[in-house]
Amino acid sequence: MADAASVVDASMDVFVTAAHPNAPTVVKSSGSVLTTPKVVVVTFDSEPLAAQVEAFAQAVGASAYWSATTSEYGVGAAQYAGAVHVASPPETTISQTALEAWLASQLDGTHPEWPTADASTIYTIVYPLFDGIEVDDVAPCEGSPAYHGQITLGSIQVPYAAINRCDPRFGLSGIDYVTAGLSHEWIEASTDPFYFTSPAYQSPAAQYNDWMFATGGELADMCTTTNSVYFQPPDLPYTVQRSWSNAAALAGHDPCVPAPMGAYFTSAPVMTDTLHGSSGGQAFTSEGVHVGLGQSVSIPVELFSDAETNATWSVVAQAVPAASLSFMWDATSGQNGDVLNLTVTRNADDPTLVGVDAFIVTSTLGMRQSAWVGAVGD
Repeated sequence: MADAASVVDASMDVFVTAAHPNAPTVVKSSGSVLTTPKVVVVTFDSEPLAAQVEAFAQAVGASAYWSATTSEYGVGAAQYAGAVHVASPPETTISQTALEAWLASQLDGTHPEWPTADASTIYTIVYPLFDGIEVDDVAPCEGSPAYHGQITLGSIQVPYAAINRCDPRFGLSGIDYVTAGLSHEWIEASTDPFYFTSPAYQSPAAQYNDWMFATGGELADMCTTTNSVYFQPPDLPYTVQRSWSNAAALAGHDPCVPAPMGAYFTSAPVMTDTLHGSSGGQAFTSEGVHVGLGQSVSIPVELFSDAETNATWSVVAQAVPAASLSFMWDATSGQNGDVLNLTVTRNADDPTLVGVDAFIVTSTLGMRQSAWVGAVGD
């Protein structure tokens, strides 16, 4: 007679995640990550948040949050390498080129107050509120509020990060805004430090160019489609941003880690075709669904979760800025195993991505959100 404890009641329901498309992974190119990243914080004397930013830089590297977002990519604990307080106020607006020239001049060996430059140190410039950097000739706070880059010093490349104080933004202000932005840039500067000359974890595979165009493609970028990615970890008293985990994506779990408590749920449009487009004169391909300009197509959207949600979630679709799409659903909510039908009308081409127009499907249940990217085009 079998031991009673080993008998499984066949009448018990076992949760099964519904069929769904594969999530993308961010692929590694030939470049290296920073295995021992160091962080230098650079502020100006008028910055009231300087002490808090420095305290954050000292604490983040040893946190479970940092390990959860970077260790699978070969990045070790971030180390605090000091702070620089610049007495002279910055220019109200400075170009990216001018900022890089200024940073190089400070790291030329004639400024002993600056820690010695090397290829593993991320020099991080925090601009005062209402001042900032123009990136690609876009005025501060009209484009990306924070970014990372690199400068050439002799024979080495040196990574840096910079943040514009554009708060309140994303529902964040003050130190919460700054630490959320810096967590994003430090993850990316560690996993893709030399973006221009020797990229590492820079973007998903070409099949998923729709995700790259919708998000930016780097690991932290991939999780910027909803504001629910900002949170305060239990072991770190600062607001930070979740970042993409290839391991979690492959396993069908929430790819934006550390994942919040509860079931992961999302709604994935089924992409059946290969689209052909161009950007800046460069041809590219992407997953998507074929539809001509001025025409409509019906796309199945597969809802799935990795555990029981005990409730339905709502879904909405929105075009990535610059795309001109309109949407109609046969239903706007569901749960694991449901398939909704989304009719997408392609009204006009995105002028920056000729032939391909991306969109985002956002799922909401309570205070939590998730997102999935799709595209239509030629």
